[in-house]
Parts: sequence; structure tokens; C-alpha cells
Amino acid sequence: SGVLALEPHGEHVVALPLELASSSGRVVRMFCHSIGYFFADIALIFVEVGAFGRRPNMWAGRLAHHVMQAGAVLPCIFRTESPKQALALRSVLCLAYCAEFSNIFLRLSNMLRRGGRAPPH
Repeated sequence: SGVLALEPHGEHVVALPLELASSSGRVVRMFCHSIGYFFADIALIFVEVGAFGRRPNMWAGRLAHHVMQAGAVLPCIFRTESPKQALALRSVLCLAYCAEFSNIFLRLSNMLRRGGRAPPH
């Protein structure tokens, strides 16, 4: 709902409506859920490696991805020195999440190309 709600803005070209960009808005709540998933997956990787001695599929890439995502998402959630800054950060991050949506199609394409076979290890 965030990207579809972007509206023209004099300073940022487009921006989220203030109610969505507020700390109690739906977009910020979605960012919080997303970062929660990243932290849960990081914990799962550490448990699998530490407790069971096995490395999950693409574990290094997943960790790197989650660290980069956390570096992008956390400031957008918690940096609120000024309303202008929060609006800009959250609007841009909303667009970045929309770009991430393309990963679904890339993964489906890879799965179809493999013909349902498990990825090579």
C-alpha cells in the first residue's frame, strides 16, 4: 500500500502520506515485521551452525543480505530527528522494497529452469 500511496512532494518529488510515514503507520510496522524476519533467520542460521554443525543452504549470502538490509531498514525506523528526514528515509525505503519484489519472479524463473530439481550444493 505504501508505493501506491506515494504522492507528489515539493522537496522529494514523491513521498508517502504523513500518516503512513509516521512511526505508528502501516509502512513502518511493515518495516519492523521485515526486520524481525531478518533477525529470526539470522538466529536460525546460528542455531543450525552452532547446535547442529551444519551450514544451511546459502547461509553466507543470507547473512550478508540480512546485514545489508538491517543497515538500510533500522535507520529508517529509528532515525527521527526531524519529520522531513523520517519522511524522506521511509519513502525511499518503500520504493526499495518494491524493487525487492522482483526477486519473487527471479526465484520462480530459476525454479522453473531447474525443473523442480534441488539446487546444487
